[in-house]
Amino acid sequence: MAIALRINETEAKKTLVRLIIVALLVNFAPVLCGLVVDAANMAMNYFLKPIQEGVSGVLTQIFTSVGRVLSALWQFTDLSKRLGIVMMVVVQITMNFAIGLAFFLFALIFLLRYIAIWILVILAPLAFVC
Repeated sequence: MAIALRINETEAKKTLVRLIIVALLVNFAPVLCGLVVDAANMAMNYFLKPIQEGVSGVLTQIFTSVGRVLSALWQFTDLSKRLGIVMMVVVQITMNFAIGLAFFLFALIFLLRYIAIWILVILAPLAFVC
């Protein structure tokens, strides 16, 4: 209205430019946020790739060590050697549960990260308007 009536025209032109920029940012907020999220996911995958290979190596080691432990238990007749093998198995099981808990917590963190990112993407247009 100010431009049409030529009232305080310079301020109205500045406001019109800001309005157009805000409208573009609001409409393209999901695209801009998606670019940032995809860049973060590429960086995350760079660090997660060695962990995935490590997990498969750990699982292979667990399955092969179970067979060795069972054969070793029947091989030794001395009680102290059998007790040593049983204690080794108990320590291995405890460590595997600790590693499993750590991986579960990492998975939970990544799940919560995705939820937080989607909430921020939804609220991004409001932030651009402000």
